[in-house]
Amino acid sequence: MTLLDGEILWHLFWILPLMTVLFYLGCRKRNALLRKFLGKHAEDPAYVNSSKSLRLWRGMLFTGTVILLLAAAARPSWGVSILPYSGQGRDLMVVFDVSKSMLSQDVRPSRLEHAKWLIRQLCTRNPGDRFGLIAFAGHAFLECPLTIDKTSFLQSVDELSVDSIPVGGTNIQQALSEAIRGFRAAETPHRAVILITDGDELTGDSSKALNEIVKLKIPLFILGIGDPSQPAIVQLPDGKGGIQTLKDSSGNVVSVPLNEKMLAGLARQTGGIYVRSTTTHPGIDQIEARIKKLEKHDIDSGKQTRPIERPLYPLLGAFLLFCFWLMLGERNRTPRRSLAKILLLCGLTGLATGSGAQEKTPPPQTGSSSPVPETKKESAPDQQLSPVELYNSALKAQTQEKNPEKAVQLYEQAIAAMHSAPEVRSRSSQNLGVMNHQKARVLLQQALQTVQAQQLDPALQQTEGALKQLASTEEIYKDALR
Repeated sequence: MTLLDGEILWHLFWILPLMTVLFYLGCRKRNALLRKFLGKHAEDPAYVNSSKSLRLWRGMLFTGTVILLLAAAARPSWGVSILPYSGQGRDLMVVFDVSKSMLSQDVRPSRLEHAKWLIRQLCTRNPGDRFGLIAFAGHAFLECPLTIDKTSFLQSVDELSVDSIPVGGTNIQQALSEAIRGFRAAETPHRAVILITDGDELTGDSSKALNEIVKLKIPLFILGIGDPSQPAIVQLPDGKGGIQTLKDSSGNVVSVPLNEKMLAGLARQTGGIYVRSTTTHPGIDQIEARIKKLEKHDIDSGKQTRPIERPLYPLLGAFLLFCFWLMLGERNRTPRRSLAKILLLCGLTGLATGSGAQEKTPPPQTGSSSPVPETKKESAPDQQLSPVELYNSALKAQTQEKNPEKAVQLYEQAIAAMHSAPEVRSRSSQNLGVMNHQKARVLLQQALQTVQAQQLDPALQQTEGALKQLASTEEIYKDALR
């Protein structure tokens, strides 16, 4: 897999720490609010129905979502498609200095990486042009012939290193000679050599190749990497993960100056341009302006490869993680518990006014409408009633007589009746739960008034009573659902 815009992942180095800090501050603020309202009960599971592990899992899911979104923005691709190509463009041969002095870091991150970045920018700005690549140090080698296939060309650029050419030095003459061989012999105004180097010519004589370049009317666009007032100090890996400075046999530090006078002379003689390139002033615009002045020509029909972008996979992963994040709460709950809480939020107080069971409802075949002999007592006439009659009497006491104590007693008898039908038990439990719910709401209202009167201890006791009442109500609702 290849990331076409992998640089975007660098944003993770500030996004992830920022998310961690925000998550930490949010937890601290939440804990402070709990301590403010609950005091010593802030960590008591009986008062705080939440899970730290679930909160951590939600944070991890959200972090994974952000990472996958950035991965999708980085344009992941694998595989290539071969497409036909025909059009107009220019031929640009890049001559790239890979001598060891290119490891110098006076141009960040290094002269070598800075030069690679320059080439990528040129490819992006000139999509219809053909590019070729020649690497040189003490010797020159054609790394990539002229091609419209930017994928293959940039792959060759990415593979460049100071080990690409085993012979040390800076032989500009041989590099230019190799560039001439890479071009066609005809004199046409659509070609140019882009020379990228950071030093003086240590071996060879560039004037020999210069005459042939002038004869073929090929301009030199030269990018000098570095500062002539600060000669490059050659730094090499020491084999132990560190960096060592290259020194000569006398122990003196080896430095390579940027010979701007020579490079500017080469560009001037060929009708080209010389530009100094640094981190703050890369000079890409000046080179681009001269490239645009070159005439275009018809490029022979051919094939070019295009990477197959596949952002759908990380986007799908991000969507799934985000859905899990939405579904996963911080509270410990079971399906029954969640359903009971939903019923509490649905305003079940109106269910208490539902229609009562009719006396004409046919009794179960087990004879539940008949009195139970072993429970029959003359002093307790209510127990002689059938479960249906008990339910209707309780409903009447609740809605018409406004006698909640009597209604609760009758509902409990209807539920406990041996031959009570499931429908009667369910309705009795439901109305009994509604009454408990109303009682809990009254207690909470009283607690709020007590808090407004700045009587915190009594308010806390009333709140505890209301919570216990709600817990009892939840169990009754569960029984109604069975």
